[in-house]
Amino acid sequence: MMNRIPDAAMSKTFEDTFTTARHLGFQYIWIDSLCILQGDKEDWQREAALMSSVYAGSSLNIVALDAPSGETGCFFQRDAQTIRGHKLLSCADAKSSDRTLYNCMPSGSFFRGPAFERAWIFQERLLSPRNLHLGKRELLWECRERLACETLPEISIINKYDEGPKIISRWNGIIREYSTGKLTYATDKLVAISGVARQFAGAYNLEYLAGVWREYLEHQLLWFILRRNRQILSERYRAPSWSWTPVDGAVSSHPPILSEGTRLYIAIQDAVVEPSNSDIFGQISGGCITLKCQGLLPVEFGDAGYSVPTISIGNSPRFLASLFLDSLGSEYKQLFCLKALYTKKPELWFLLLLPAGDGKFYRVGVFYIYDWGKVFSLDAAQTAEKSALEQKVLVDGEEPAGLDETGRQMYLITII
Repeated sequence: MMNRIPDAAMSKTFEDTFTTARHLGFQYIWIDSLCILQGDKEDWQREAALMSSVYAGSSLNIVALDAPSGETGCFFQRDAQTIRGHKLLSCADAKSSDRTLYNCMPSGSFFRGPAFERAWIFQERLLSPRNLHLGKRELLWECRERLACETLPEISIINKYDEGPKIISRWNGIIREYSTGKLTYATDKLVAISGVARQFAGAYNLEYLAGVWREYLEHQLLWFILRRNRQILSERYRAPSWSWTPVDGAVSSHPPILSEGTRLYIAIQDAVVEPSNSDIFGQISGGCITLKCQGLLPVEFGDAGYSVPTISIGNSPRFLASLFLDSLGSEYKQLFCLKALYTKKPELWFLLLLPAGDGKFYRVGVFYIYDWGKVFSLDAAQTAEKSALEQKVLVDGEEPAGLDETGRQMYLITII
């Protein structure tokens, strides 16, 4: 058994991290690649499940902000004259006597660097009570109460993940930032956020299902891509298609807008995921949801010479829509849509589904319609959807499930 690691085997970044920890008076330090047996799958699975307690129970997390590799280190030569902010005195107009003093700093001062391109870093930073970021230009401090930097050390910026009245809006913010990060092993997608999910579930008593929450699943089914040129759908199974985690690239999730005038047209009847091991927050081997809806309708889309896609529901004329496919470049021979959500903006959201065989379906995207003069017509979409439902033919996989409060026929479908 190894009882020490030779200094010569240490990277420059590790050496600088040890120097920082000793200088701050710490006796113990955790570094994943040193404390987890490399190449040992069982040790990795065991330790990965403990990440939430490791980082949440730490005193300080040291981030090598501008180190693209282990040989870069944490310390840099820099010009002290550049480490300062500026104060700007401004007034509304030349005649006004009211003046406001603004604190200014260079753009991009916060959290820009190679470290924040790595998805694992996001979880470590979010779970840790304090973070010290060692950057090329300056030091940054982050804790539960504030963000601060050398440029303007007296200015406090509230940590965005510890505010906000809606729990799920906070989770959606986490998804947006985490999904932009890169992973060496794509199969770590769920594992690298599992610590945050575990803390979230415990704090708010929520049921976790492969990156989404059972209590808000109707809304979270409507996640969508943020950058159309970066999305890649994983070829290796990672999670059910209704989860955002099979996609590599930036995604966002539709917030649960529960205000007056908003209506859901879907209801989750059952939701199950199958963990690859005993950890429900880790890797997933399967899963499905049973959903009640007003029925599946055939849908086609094309560009028709516009910069945005055109949609046709049933045999309706084409109308313009905002379309978000989960995998770019895919060609589908047969697609169905179902009406999911109406918001008072107004917007009408639809799920796009592809038959998966055995009476089940894959989620392959979303689209929504909103009113914008004669270009985007919500009335046209609602008319097309109503007409198609009146002529509806039962689709393989749909199961009649009684009538809703308006007397409309409802159906059950399964999405995997």
